[in-house]
Amino acid sequence: MGNWLNLTGLLYDITGAYFLVRAVVFNSKEKIAQQVATAWNYNKHLIPAVVEQRLEGVLGLMLLVLGFILQGLSDFWGGEREELLFGLGLLAAILLTYRLSSRLLIRIGTERVIEFIEEKKQKAQGEGKSKNNPA
Repeated sequence: MGNWLNLTGLLYDITGAYFLVRAVVFNSKEKIAQQVATAWNYNKHLIPAVVEQRLEGVLGLMLLVLGFILQGLSDFWGGEREELLFGLGLLAAILLTYRLSSRLLIRIGTERVIEFIEEKKQKAQGEGKSKNNPA
């Protein structure tokens, strides 16, 4: 009985975490572009910050879900010392990988958002010209 109740609680935790991070994690290029656009152009310093926020939100959600899964599994398997060491080693590897790759991922994400903004601007300019010069 206790294991199923614990598992149900974990499912509620995962659902709650989803709603807590939904605004950050699931920001699309379109939403980020809308948030950072100005009347004349875009803020080149704000885009990387928003991209980094999204990246960290994704990492946070993955770690939350992994942690909850491990908690759930602990009800079915005993917590041996080797399992703890493996879990800590895996967490260290994930955090090190993030630390080493985060600048590259932020740069790539920033470039994609800027490309999206530029494409949208060119498309709008093209539509404006076609309205002014009907064939």
